[in-house]
Amino acid sequence: MTFSLEFFPPRTALAEERLEARLPTLLALEPHFVSVSCGAAGSSQQGTFELVHALHTNHRVTCCPHMSSIGRTRTQIADMARAYAQLGIRRCIALRGDKPDGYASGAAHYTSSWELIAGLREVVPEVEIGVSCYPEGHPEDRSPNDRFTVLKRKLEAGAHFTISQLFFDTDAFLTFRDECARRGISAPVWPGIMPIHNPKQVFGFADKCGTVVPNALRARFEAKSDAETFEIARDIVCRQALRLKAEGVEHMHLYTLNRRRLATEIVRSLKT
Repeated sequence: MTFSLEFFPPRTALAEERLEARLPTLLALEPHFVSVSCGAAGSSQQGTFELVHALHTNHRVTCCPHMSSIGRTRTQIADMARAYAQLGIRRCIALRGDKPDGYASGAAHYTSSWELIAGLREVVPEVEIGVSCYPEGHPEDRSPNDRFTVLKRKLEAGAHFTISQLFFDTDAFLTFRDECARRGISAPVWPGIMPIHNPKQVFGFADKCGTVVPNALRARFEAKSDAETFEIARDIVCRQALRLKAEGVEHMHLYTLNRRRLATEIVRSLKT
């Protein structure tokens, strides 16, 4: 099976040094590709381009930048897409992005992810486009059916594959994947795996995006040392990855948060 890794653009000189120090270990795992995220509301898209440029040029890595429509005009997005294409990038992930409080779009902006996808297909038709999906539903869903109808709209607009939001209930992802197939969604549905590097940080993010964190899972990390936290997290994510592999998953996307230890453990477990 294959896997991919996700990084985010460092915001400080120290964070940049740490990522550069960790890259040899992470890239030695031989990911199928690496994605580079944007900040909230598309705030770091220039930083995304700079990191993609460095990875592509200095490390010869197949890159997949995130492209968010929030905070960027159609013209700005087209210019960035062309810049990536000139660099030799042939894959991206198209996201509407989270709307900040008080955000209002106009005629110069895309208002949905499927509009963004259609726009990218016109500007760089040769680029493979990935999108997000939500096995447990999106916070803006009005019904349980929306997670499928919205995904279908993205694929009909021209997307090629989809990566899930983080999840801790493996059965929820598998049920979603199988329901996608039943509904005629033939594009690859890949799981997004979030190693629990920092329980407070990861569970806080999960709470904001509507991912279910079982109480029993939270309890496992209570009053634990750093060493104990790592051992528990390793057991959880490796078991999850191996279960997904056993259920026929052919590709996994690892949200590294620019860290290497747990991502390395997951890949080693999959290769044994």
